[in-house]
Amino acid sequence: MDAKITKLRLSRMLSYDWLKIVLSAAAMIVVWLLVFTITGTGVMPSQQFTVMNFVGNTTLSSGEFYDLQGNVFKDNIFSYEVIEGTTVDLAQDANSAGTLLQARAAVEEGDVIFVANDYDYRSVVTNKIVDEGTGETTYSYEFGNTYLRNFLNGYFHYVFDVKEYLADMRAFVGQYYEDYQTGTGLNEQKIKDDFNARTKKDKRFKKSAARAQGQKDEVVRIQKYRDALVKFEWYLDQGVVALTETTLVFDEDVEYTRTFSINMCPSEDKGGMTVDGKPAMSKLLNAISYKPVFVNEENELEYGEATAENMNVCLFDFGGVADTYEYESLLFVVYTIERYSAELCPEYIYA
Repeated sequence: MDAKITKLRLSRMLSYDWLKIVLSAAAMIVVWLLVFTITGTGVMPSQQFTVMNFVGNTTLSSGEFYDLQGNVFKDNIFSYEVIEGTTVDLAQDANSAGTLLQARAAVEEGDVIFVANDYDYRSVVTNKIVDEGTGETTYSYEFGNTYLRNFLNGYFHYVFDVKEYLADMRAFVGQYYEDYQTGTGLNEQKIKDDFNARTKKDKRFKKSAARAQGQKDEVVRIQKYRDALVKFEWYLDQGVVALTETTLVFDEDVEYTRTFSINMCPSEDKGGMTVDGKPAMSKLLNAISYKPVFVNEENELEYGEATAENMNVCLFDFGGVADTYEYESLLFVVYTIERYSAELCPEYIYA
């Protein structure tokens, strides 16, 4: 049989089978991409820290928030686990906020969300009143839910009870110290043993050198959690921040009360205190703020000046992040306090 390849035979093959060749090549490329995607190591939920900005807040692009996000990594605030940061600015479009939130919740993506505990402009009802005698028209206003309550009505089951969160964190950190409050008696061996048990199948720590470094980083992680917890408890005691208890009502007769959030700015002015001769106003509004809605002297609905007072932060509780890494959120909260609000404390010693 003559199987010699000639120009004529090659030309005929290409003219008749070129489509098959192209499709086969495309199929091979798709298969290789799928293999690479499936076998490759992607970013896990615990390695990405996502901050959300709720409806009603000033859009993040107009403040210092992105400096905050950048400095979080520049200043090495998180533990070794977090390698990426992202922001979801729901304030840019209130109409699409619900869809974006649902999409994030579906993939269990999110760590903290800033929400104002003030009246939601979308909940304000305007009533038109016409005087039968004079025909004069006036308006009255009914203020409904706050932004915080509106958010929690739909997503409370994805949010930590902060009191329970702090209690769990005390137990987690406390198991490695004789006294976590003073930082004495750190048991580094237990930290390393627990790390080894938890990361047996983690490809990142397969090599001995990587595992040894991972053990060192794990000790630092526990120390960071301990420091953040002690600082936060102190700021809480001093009134720089406060815990917010919210009651949700379902079916008009079922109430559900929990400490769903942290008030990052209970007051912009702490008792007339001054810093460097100036009123001690929280700088948080430079990064996160909103404009409160109110009725002015002319009985008109109006927005006030931008403020951070009663700006709350909720901590997401998604199953995608292992329990041991959920305390990265408090690292972020404490860093935000120290960067913007800690000077409100008369005994300001941190930051």
